[in-house]
Amino acid sequence: MLKILQQNENIFEKYTEDSIQKYINSSCFFLQTPKHILYQNKENLGECIYFIWVNDKKIIYSLAGVIENNIFYSPFKATFGSFCFEIENINSSEFSLFIQEIKIFLQQKKVKSIHIKNFPMCYAPEKVVLIENILFQHQFQLKNLEINFHIELDENIWQNLHLSQKRRYQKCVKNNFIFQKENKKIDLVFVHQFIQKSRERKNYPMTLNQEKFINLIQTFPQNFEIFSVKKDETFAALCVTIVMNEHILYSFYPADNVDFLSFSPLVFLFVELGKYAMENNFKLLDLGIATDKSVVNEGLFVFKKRLGAKISSKSEWICVL
Repeated sequence: MLKILQQNENIFEKYTEDSIQKYINSSCFFLQTPKHILYQNKENLGECIYFIWVNDKKIIYSLAGVIENNIFYSPFKATFGSFCFEIENINSSEFSLFIQEIKIFLQQKKVKSIHIKNFPMCYAPEKVVLIENILFQHQFQLKNLEINFHIELDENIWQNLHLSQKRRYQKCVKNNFIFQKENKKIDLVFVHQFIQKSRERKNYPMTLNQEKFINLIQTFPQNFEIFSVKKDETFAALCVTIVMNEHILYSFYPADNVDFLSFSPLVFLFVELGKYAMENNFKLLDLGIATDKSVVNEGLFVFKKRLGAKISSKSEWICVL
């Protein structure tokens, strides 16, 4: 049975931070949770919608997103959204009916199209294949296919590192660079400024301004960790990470200091971050994409590949209603 929580109406139950606590789908990654979707619409630019398929009082499938300008987005403002479900509960005909009823409901709300960004294939390969197959059956079209990189933490990180990166890592070791997890009291204004300078130098967009960056981390402190590499108390590199679930750690904002580029401190940071993640029972370190709207960034591609990272796809789908 389909249940729908809406932010601006009360068809089943109003979509609020209190109401969604009763409908938590444990299979969701952090960015897919209805609480995070609600946060994505913090400025009330659209309307949050939470679709739930329930059998015997148990949530089988869910999809959260935002309607803005007659378009349904999942996610609204994040790197991915898409469907949540446990692989052992999948029933193709039931999943198909869930999507069909979502489409009917959105058509009734005068929604013109549905935009869905899937999570990377490496997160859950079988789920991604099932989602892509069912989307294709329901006349969704592939808009973008990004190249995502990840490091599997059940393997020897050092063994998979390219020889050139091993030399860079050793250079940092010999020069007494220190990797550490920062405490929650780190100056977030400094962190944002550090990241912004690094991204501007590389012509990467800064997707969050200072106020939004600080608010995001303070709103979800349990999901954000900041790691650093220092040389004599000077920051050589930083990385803001997101805990997607107990098995996946995502490198959200890596950044380096121009004064230390000859040491390649990000190589040192990622190797040490991989060690930290492994020691803390993560199974996968997500390094993010090396493409922009399917166009490859050659420098980023080579850098991540030489870290020993593996490739998987990350797809974006559209359905015109």
